Amino acid sequence: MAVATLAAAAFNRSEFGITQISEVPSAPEAKCMYYLDSIFTVIQMDDTPLTRRVRDYENYREIQDCEEKVKELYTMCILLNPDVLLNKCIFLNDKMCGDARNAFYEIKDVDSSVIVSNDDIIIDGQRRVVKKVMFFKLEWLNYNYEFPMKELEKYLKYKQDERDKAESSVCIIL
Repeated sequence: MAVATLAAAAFNRSEFGITQISEVPSAPEAKCMYYLDSIFTVIQMDDTPLTRRVRDYENYREIQDCEEKVKELYTMCILLNPDVLLNKCIFLNDKMCGDARNAFYEIKDVDSSVIVSNDDIIIDGQRRVVKKVMFFKLEWLNYNYEFPMKELEKYLKYKQDERDKAESSVCIIL
């Protein structure tokens, strides 16, 4: 289970935000991969084949038909779910996004009214460093996490039901 710790520190804001505007394919896998790519921009994660694969949303088709890879994506999204990171390194704040759905800022550029974790965040028993902060609009979260995660969950349940049905329809003749 993921656990997050927080030691608060306030930072001063300048007018320089880093905004990412991307065209994300409409497939739920791509949206979840984009969510993870955004989160990996915010917190330091190990550079592994898995972390590279689950954030490469432009190549979402490489995992789309592989149930095991979809499970990996789904599991990583659960591990890094917004509830773990909200108000620690990601913040719901329309104003800071401007015209974009989400915006990244260097920690030193964040308004002093925003409290950012200055300690590592503990995820799955490992310390993760906060590199930047992200502000987002609720529509961004719904579009790139909530709705696509429900679709992935339905897909994985369908695949499990297919296996269960195949196993229950096996006829053994003695």
